[in-house]
Amino acid sequence: MKLKLLLSTSLLLGAAYLAKAQTYGLWQGAAQATSFDYVLSGNATFSNGPSINSSVSSQATPGWLPAPSGTAKARIATAAGAGADITLAGSVLTLNASKTNEPNKVALYDVPNATAVTSIFFDLSFDGGTQGTAVIGFGKTNDIFTDNNPLINASAAGIFGALRFTVGNSNSNSGVRLGTFSYAAPSPEVFPKTGTINVEVYCNNTALAKSYARGATNYSLPARSYHIYANNNAVNASGSVNLTTTGELAVDQSINAILFAGTSSASNTLKFAVSNIKFGWIPQNVLPVELSAFTGKKVNNGAQLNWTTSSEKDNAYFDVLRASEDGVFRSIDKVSGKGTTNGNSNYQFVDQNPLNGNNYYKIKQVDQNGDSKEYGPVTVGFDLTTSKLAAFVNAGHHLVLTYQAAENANADITIVDLNGKKLISQKVSLTKGLNQAKLDVGALPKGLYVVRVGSKGKGSTAKFIK
Repeated sequence: MKLKLLLSTSLLLGAAYLAKAQTYGLWQGAAQATSFDYVLSGNATFSNGPSINSSVSSQATPGWLPAPSGTAKARIATAAGAGADITLAGSVLTLNASKTNEPNKVALYDVPNATAVTSIFFDLSFDGGTQGTAVIGFGKTNDIFTDNNPLINASAAGIFGALRFTVGNSNSNSGVRLGTFSYAAPSPEVFPKTGTINVEVYCNNTALAKSYARGATNYSLPARSYHIYANNNAVNASGSVNLTTTGELAVDQSINAILFAGTSSASNTLKFAVSNIKFGWIPQNVLPVELSAFTGKKVNNGAQLNWTTSSEKDNAYFDVLRASEDGVFRSIDKVSGKGTTNGNSNYQFVDQNPLNGNNYYKIKQVDQNGDSKEYGPVTVGFDLTTSKLAAFVNAGHHLVLTYQAAENANADITIVDLNGKKLISQKVSLTKGLNQAKLDVGALPKGLYVVRVGSKGKGSTAKFIK
């Protein structure tokens, strides 16, 4: 069997082949990878006839297919004079492609609570065939999911993206969708002709980039695009793994439907089987900031925190929280957000007065409406037993410093404001062990300041209030 896959819109599928096992990626902001599971079970045959034969199943009105949960519906239809049946054997549904241009077709639609950021998972396999076309489309419930029309050469309202497989030499290059609804072949081919194919589809139908994780790896999915994996191999075509939607589905519309259809198999030899259909999504009320990285490390002047957002919407600020071993997080500073962005934004904060031992940091993102979400924690450890600095202002307007030095050394005492402007600088001689010093800070206005005692590129900082 010669099998060729064409993917709707610009599609690129590539990566090293991994051991075959279904992966369920988790959207950032989602509590679980999958929230809807269409359970197939039973043994039956849905026969074709001289006219279209169809059946719709729901919890309210059971049909030939097992009824999906909630408000979802499952529809099955055979084309007039299709010449083949559709069979259900346990958890596997097998479609014979019809003899005509009208499809044998199965659709799952009206999946409840699905949103504009949705993932779809299913298992797929092909069983023989020398001619025919198989199409898998996904999007929002509309006529293409509830009628008997094929998804081949015309615009179809509700479609976000689609896969098409063609079999046989005579039509291996056909089935190109018109205009912007084109199909492009992936390179290299990642859909095997035999065995089970674990398929993952990640769809982002919003105006902002979204993130998801597959195992320990995070991925950013641009606005109005989708990613596909086959047996853990990322698909690529036309030079990008970011597969752009055809535009048939309006932005921010939910993706709550999938269809499987087979046509144009003169001898009905093209068979393909589907099973294990699942949906996952980001809930609609998730805070619209995508954090793609959050790290912490020890630097000369304190604990440096770095984080990156892949998109932001109405982001007011980040509250930096710190805890010691007692586990109680307290706010130590704020970092302004960038409002609304559609691209990576990098942030950095340095805690210049870390605690001795492990410092645990979180960042709390706060939007302009006051809604918030916490990220972290990350841990940065410090051993300050040989260089602890304590500072306070006494009643005589003197800054009293106590500093534990590891060795005899000349040092600089520097006082800066919160903007980093140097206000006072004084040289001192330190002796190994405990040292004390006084500085006159009477001329400083009331406020919060930072003092640093350092020598040979090392030192400690502390905040004090005047």
